[in-house]
Amino acid sequence: MDPFVDFIQLLRPQATLWSRVEASGVWGLSFQPHGDVLFCWVEQGSCQLIRQGSEPLAMGTNDFVLVRATVPFVLASSDAVGATMWAVTL
Repeated sequence: MDPFVDFIQLLRPQATLWSRVEASGVWGLSFQPHGDVLFCWVEQGSCQLIRQGSEPLAMGTNDFVLVRATVPFVLASSDAVGATMWAVTL
């Protein structure tokens, strides 16, 4: 069995919100803290995962990340995006 699959099963994930974002050009999406774990997947293209105090994480097609959303984070077209254009509160 795959150890990663075992780990995910231990988390007992439940979908409480499902959203798809299609963006181009300069964009940013801000997530406020809510204590849940979020699964972010890049279906096509690229983006940056930006968290205060950490280096931006470059993500490309078919990359995914589990984010423990206890602090704000941003998904954006690049780390040069100053202000985010949308805010998501879960």
